[in-house]
Amino acid sequence: LNNRNDAFGLAKGQMYSKANSEKPFKHGRAIASILHLVLLDTLLFLILLTYASLSWVHHVSTHYLTKQIEAATWDANRDLTDQCYYYRYCNVKDISTNNATDLYLSPEASSPQDAYQHQLQHGFTVFPHVLSRDTATNLRNFVNSKNQNLTKQEEIWLISNEHRWSFPLGCEEQRVVLAVKEIVSNKLLKETMQLLLGDDPAMIELTAITSAFGAGHQEFHHDGLTSLGQYAQGVSHSYSIFIMLQDTTPAMGATGACPGTAKCADGLEKVCEEHGLQPQNSQGYWGTGDALVMNMDSWHRGSAHTDPDGADRVMLCVTFTSRPRDWGETRQLPQGISYSIRWDHYGFTWKDLERAETTLVPPMRRVLKSLGLYKRSSENWGVDFPSSACMRIANEFMGFTNGELKDFRKRGGFHLLPQSMQGEGNSWQEFLMETLLRCKDFSKHVCIYFIAGYLVLCLFGMVLCRRFSLRGSLHTVVRLAVIGAVVLAMYVFAVDYVDKSQWAFDLKNGLRYTSPFSYKELNEYTGPLAYPHRKDVLIATRFKSRYLFAYNDYIGSHPGNQVWNELLEDKISVFASYSELLPVFRQAVAEYIVSGVHENSGRFLYQHPTSHWVEISDEDAMEVTRKELTIKSNGILRNVIEELDFLISDAKYGPLRTATMTDNDIFPYLLDLKDLLLTKSHLPLEVEALKGEAQFSVVSWKLPSPPKALSSEIRSCRFVSLPVGKVPHEPEPNAWLRSGDVVSVRQGKHHHCKAKLKAVTSSGESIVQQYLKEGRGLVSFKNLMRYVPPIVGEQVDVMIHGRFRPGVIMKEVSCGMYDVSLNDGGILENTSDDVFRRYVNVTQIT
Repeated sequence: LNNRNDAFGLAKGQMYSKANSEKPFKHGRAIASILHLVLLDTLLFLILLTYASLSWVHHVSTHYLTKQIEAATWDANRDLTDQCYYYRYCNVKDISTNNATDLYLSPEASSPQDAYQHQLQHGFTVFPHVLSRDTATNLRNFVNSKNQNLTKQEEIWLISNEHRWSFPLGCEEQRVVLAVKEIVSNKLLKETMQLLLGDDPAMIELTAITSAFGAGHQEFHHDGLTSLGQYAQGVSHSYSIFIMLQDTTPAMGATGACPGTAKCADGLEKVCEEHGLQPQNSQGYWGTGDALVMNMDSWHRGSAHTDPDGADRVMLCVTFTSRPRDWGETRQLPQGISYSIRWDHYGFTWKDLERAETTLVPPMRRVLKSLGLYKRSSENWGVDFPSSACMRIANEFMGFTNGELKDFRKRGGFHLLPQSMQGEGNSWQEFLMETLLRCKDFSKHVCIYFIAGYLVLCLFGMVLCRRFSLRGSLHTVVRLAVIGAVVLAMYVFAVDYVDKSQWAFDLKNGLRYTSPFSYKELNEYTGPLAYPHRKDVLIATRFKSRYLFAYNDYIGSHPGNQVWNELLEDKISVFASYSELLPVFRQAVAEYIVSGVHENSGRFLYQHPTSHWVEISDEDAMEVTRKELTIKSNGILRNVIEELDFLISDAKYGPLRTATMTDNDIFPYLLDLKDLLLTKSHLPLEVEALKGEAQFSVVSWKLPSPPKALSSEIRSCRFVSLPVGKVPHEPEPNAWLRSGDVVSVRQGKHHHCKAKLKAVTSSGESIVQQYLKEGRGLVSFKNLMRYVPPIVGEQVDVMIHGRFRPGVIMKEVSCGMYDVSLNDGGILENTSDDVFRRYVNVTQIT
């Protein structure tokens, strides 16, 4: 019994000793598992996730971003085909006011429609008291303190940069958030911006601009390569809001404005120098918190700060553009502006700024929306950073020029990224793509080496702990497979998320940022083309779209169209029941209005689908006028026609423009319906529907009739006796040149030569066939003159065997043929004026 008790005690002691010895082993295993998870599994997960992320970025770049860059490239073909207006040369007649206080909204202009009309007229509108004085002062103090510590990376280059500073603002600063919220909560400003840009416009600039004493005048300019209204369907229009953060006198450098110049593409530098204004209220200064809304097409400048006792002029600038359409957006960002906004503030809209604490302040939400990756369902997309970057890379605009790439690489390129992993391309696209590929390749090798090391360490651990088994090896492989599967699932989800997005669909189908106009249309019309003049009535065909907003009134404010509209309104007020008049009388009224346009030296020009302008006949002009009178005299019909115009524009330029059904059925049907409504509009609309006459036949698009001479015989054919205007005449020399005319082409400052005008384009470039040269060439329309034959005694240079020899015309032999006495003693007989180079200031030799 004693022996059994001793044996039992011994066994119990051994068991207790074994349990105590296993406790440290279990603790060691737990620590090893934690270390395994942290040092190996987590690290492996992050490395695989990095490679998957780079692979996803590479997938997006090669499949979509490259296509987006190609679509956003603005070349000479698109510059020609996307013309919706024309390259307009302006002069002092285009200045809308010479009174600086006119730029302030008057107290009587209290409605958004009043402010909208003011903006259309001047291009500059000052809204008083948008920002409170306290908010403006606090923001000014922040900007001034920031100016003292600006780095090269933060500073934005400005024209006449000396004594001027600018940097993008960030919404992590509470004073910026309060100022932005105050601006967007102004009811009159908000509703006016909605009329100009549509609901919930997108923010594309948020910056502060400071000028101190000694800052010089900038040159007058507009914030774009040309007037953006020329490309209404291809480039979105934008408006900047400038808010002074202190009372600003003209001597302190208040912004210079050239009112009425939003449609002007060229020719205004000297005019604006003489007639430019600086906004000021009745007290003679631009008040603290007053907001100037400026059409970025309008000519303006930063004025000189010449007041030694004046404070630094600090100004807040917020710029908005129309929010991109969800499907088939063709409009790019305005070209040539500074894009003064931080990369993580792209993608946001007016409504986002109203709740900036929840949308712009949280860093993660801000970054995700800026990159176009995530937004809440209640929010709208603005212009995201990748889209903005692609447009600027494609066209080498501010921030992505080749010169800026060189500077970026000189500064070391991307911080914390070794030079060996950075690209060597000569353009931003090449540099970024090569950098991405190098990083992806490096990450792939890291993954391979780490997985191999992972397996070796696991096996080594099992051997070291004398626990090597097949089960343990399988457990290691399973852990590795699970980590890889999780990363792979995340990659597949991310790729699928992008591939199924509307953005990807549009790019794959050529619907985003591509021209809505067909290049094949360019050579479809060979009739005489004209270059518009400010006094012409323009029958435009590329506006009236649901998403163009203020641009839909663009043509209506053209000077010639304003005269036409005044005549229309005058006749509507006189003939209130126009739609009930006899056809012969309606025709007479239309003739009277057309005659009034001609008396103002105006023509009627129709925009052909190729973007060129064609002069139409009197008969077509009267038909257009009659239809316009019909629309204006019937409020219901006006609304119906407006909706039809929107539908027609959707069919011509919308996402379904290339569909066969759109081209063959929908578009002709809408045109026929509009024509039927305007043709039968003298009957009540309700009766028209009941008569069963709505049998619409499919019609083809008909070009306007060829222009006809406006002779006295045509004008004498009147149905009734009404005052008739005079036979039209050119408003100024060379204004009515058109294709087919023989012209003189300026060559430098002193010479011109004979040529034939082959085509007149709306872009301001004319195609001419010079007789002295082979082939055709592009010449600016303003360098063309109507050809006047040389006269006896005129000095000319004659092209002989490839070189010019000076001489004097002795005799006119026949039309275009002359005898010339050369200065070196020779005589040329029966010589064509095709080989003459003539002098601009003709010298007579007797």
